[in-house]
Amino acid sequence: MLRKPTKSKCYSTSKILWEHSSILGFDWLRGRYLLPHFNHWFKQAKGVVVDVGCGSKPYICLFNKSVSFYIGIDLPGNINVVFADIFANALQLPFKNCSVDFLFNTWVLDDLPNPCGYFQEVYRVLKPKGVFVMAENQSFPEHDAPNDFFRFTKYGLMHLARKNGFVVKEIRPLGGFWAQIGFQMTAFFLKGLYGHWGRWVRIFCPLINLFFYGLDRLCYLERGTSGYFAVFQKPQDEQNM
Repeated sequence: MLRKPTKSKCYSTSKILWEHSSILGFDWLRGRYLLPHFNHWFKQAKGVVVDVGCGSKPYICLFNKSVSFYIGIDLPGNINVVFADIFANALQLPFKNCSVDFLFNTWVLDDLPNPCGYFQEVYRVLKPKGVFVMAENQSFPEHDAPNDFFRFTKYGLMHLARKNGFVVKEIRPLGGFWAQIGFQMTAFFLKGLYGHWGRWVRIFCPLINLFFYGLDRLCYLERGTSGYFAVFQKPQDEQNM
């Protein structure tokens, strides 16, 4: 049975969650929109949970004790490979048909050469009424080269989901245009200077975060979002793809 730390301990020990939740974080602007969705859906999860591209498993403590197994999978070359329970390719998930209750990934789909194949694999392993949660990029600089292939609008995500048999439960933008611009500045301009100029660049993050969050609230332009939070579900009456 999985045991999880309290929320306060989780936020203080996970670097990624800290970046989402602290005004000093490079990823605070996305976190303002992302964490409430994660909290809502992760607390509803039960049974077998699979984290695809788990990295350091930063979100494990957002799940409650009704989760019987939390399984993190990643590729062997990942820097946080020590946290993975299974080494596997997302396009060949190592699970039996209809064996998983809840599966999620963050910023994985854009690094896959066959996104449709991934949706097919998720559909295969999920139980009927199983839930598939993801956070994906619409606007994001090149990264993880050469394994950086796609960006996704909400229409692209809905198309992939429906094409592969899923019901679309929810798709939410992670802020608007101004939040996306602020995020680009903190995550790629300031963080890019981190190694050269030291930790003092953090002092600019609160100013940038608050300024662009204020602009985002005053002039919200959803089409310019940095990405989307999405929830899909396998229908009750389906057993196999």
